Amino acid sequence: MSKTRKSGVAILGWSMISKVLVMLSSIVLARLLFPEDYGYMAVAMLFDGFFNLFTITGFETYYVQKRDLSPEDDMILLGKVFFLRIRQSIVLFVLQLGLGIGLYFFKDQTLGWMLMILSTNHLLNLVGKPEETYLTKRIDLTKVALSNFLRDTVSSVAKIGFAYAGFGALSFVIGQTIGVLPRIYILKKAISLEVKVVKQGEDLREIFKFGQAVFMNTVGAFLTSQADSAILAAFYPKRDLGLYQFARKQSSLLFNIILAPLASFILSYISKLKQQPDQLNKKFDAIGLLIMYFITPGFVFLMFHLREFVVLVFSDKWVDSIDITQIFLFYYIIQFITYPSGYILTAIGKPGIKAKISWGFSVFMIISFFLMAYLGSPLWLYATFYALTYTVKDTVVGIVAFKHLEGGSFVSFVGRRFKEYPYLAIMILSSWGISELNLHFIFSFLLFIIVMLAALYVNSWLFKSKSLEFSLDELALNKYVPVLKRFKLLKS
Repeated sequence: MSKTRKSGVAILGWSMISKVLVMLSSIVLARLLFPEDYGYMAVAMLFDGFFNLFTITGFETYYVQKRDLSPEDDMILLGKVFFLRIRQSIVLFVLQLGLGIGLYFFKDQTLGWMLMILSTNHLLNLVGKPEETYLTKRIDLTKVALSNFLRDTVSSVAKIGFAYAGFGALSFVIGQTIGVLPRIYILKKAISLEVKVVKQGEDLREIFKFGQAVFMNTVGAFLTSQADSAILAAFYPKRDLGLYQFARKQSSLLFNIILAPLASFILSYISKLKQQPDQLNKKFDAIGLLIMYFITPGFVFLMFHLREFVVLVFSDKWVDSIDITQIFLFYYIIQFITYPSGYILTAIGKPGIKAKISWGFSVFMIISFFLMAYLGSPLWLYATFYALTYTVKDTVVGIVAFKHLEGGSFVSFVGRRFKEYPYLAIMILSSWGISELNLHFIFSFLLFIIVMLAALYVNSWLFKSKSLEFSLDELALNKYVPVLKRFKLLKS
């Protein structure tokens, strides 16, 4: 198996295991903590997210997409990128630490502690950064996937431990910081690199300019994705902010665990195959089919059974978040369906175009959110506006991206995702029908699984479809084919 396929399998495999652990930890944390704690977390993450904007400057992306270099020139370029990263991280650490100290003494001790703890991540994340960047360029991400898994696992366990010990909102940031340590260890052990920091070179200006374009795109994306929480924090009580943040966090869980870890892999892969759009579209379609077969039906089922799920899993203290959660669930269904169109412009070296789109939408959204909060709009309306506007923004990015990729259109890309529409229709109707039976959630879920397996069986045997087998082969998941054939979900 090639390094590329091994990397894809490793990322997907470790992500799936991580998904279970993070979901379990989220359940425990929701039972141990309260909406006010989630409100504190939301405010801390807004400040931390602002500082982290400056860490996503695209220096490493410049290195990844710069190919056809000699080994010596490649290491020199990595040294230049690492120099820019070090300089930036030290400045950010000092600024965020200073803000945390100021908040501790003059505003809010809890929030101050949270920012001071999070500021150390700027320095910790420097360790292992060259190794991660080097492996990413070569699409050799097995160890990177393992390091991400250990980070998420250790972080989740630490959060639960500190929450149980009574640290409240501080549990979130302490666990997040502790989780970085095993990731550093794995990355440093993955490959032995002697990276020399290079402080001079004519292309430093070019790297910085590329980084500026990625940064501007990131700022626009941050403003559009976080403006809602920032304005909520200014106008609404912490309990409402906590309910809103809980809804967003739980709704995004599957996306962040399954697809977000694939970001570096996808960026590198698109960069490698940008001159072969037909091959890229095959990969996109293979990913899309698995999403439509296994992920989308699960989202649909939750939409119809969300109240029972929330009460059973998180307790009834989160019932007030259900209507907001349904809105965000629908938004993340769309995110899955259009994945990975949002990465294309950056991967093909045109982050500036995406930045302009993000900035245009951010201005509109900030003004709109401010007016809605000032008028005291209900949370469900606030969430609906976020979901609709951000979906339009993602659509515009996708349309423009496929024009520059020169390999089809965004409309045809999305259209191919619905190729197996009979199966999807059956799952939507089944989810609604099961909800009308008023069964216990566990029995409803088991019945849903039975219906899904039956639908896959019918799709394979009645319609003679081999699309699932082709997709598994395209993504180097052939080892699952015999299992599916054993259960008659694929034709032998």
